[in-house]
Amino acid sequence: MFRNRKSLIFLSILVLTAVFLTGCGKKESTTDNSAPSQPALTESEMEHFKSNLGFMARSEYQDLEGVPLYVGSTEIDNSRSLSGSVLTAAFNIMAQIDEFTTFYEREFPNFGWDLLKNEVTDTRVKLEATKSGRLATITADIEDGTITEYKLITD
Repeated sequence: MFRNRKSLIFLSILVLTAVFLTGCGKKESTTDNSAPSQPALTESEMEHFKSNLGFMARSEYQDLEGVPLYVGSTEIDNSRSLSGSVLTAAFNIMAQIDEFTTFYEREFPNFGWDLLKNEVTDTRVKLEATKSGRLATITADIEDGTITEYKLITD
């Protein structure tokens, strides 16, 4: 009887261990409604883009989540926030309005984005572009005819 009890305990532990281990694997969710994450640009697309830039721009080029950043942009400390899948960041620059908007009219398509809105008023610039179901919005306040700061919002 003592031997059967040891065997029963051993067998119980073995079964519990097997049950535990089968439940620990990574499980794929079948109810995930979010779109699959896609890389912003392939490496060859990035290399093609960089090869079309001038030498100085090539060394300074940056992007955020596949959205080109205006040349010379400096991210403002502690400006970055993430809410769900929406990323917001603010940048300091010194740019003329037409140079800023022309940059994005040219560079959004280079990164596979379709420009939806290019709205310029006396006090504000707002650009919107889409790519693979994503939305990127760039807003900038105009002060004394120049842009010194802009905000990028992307999902």
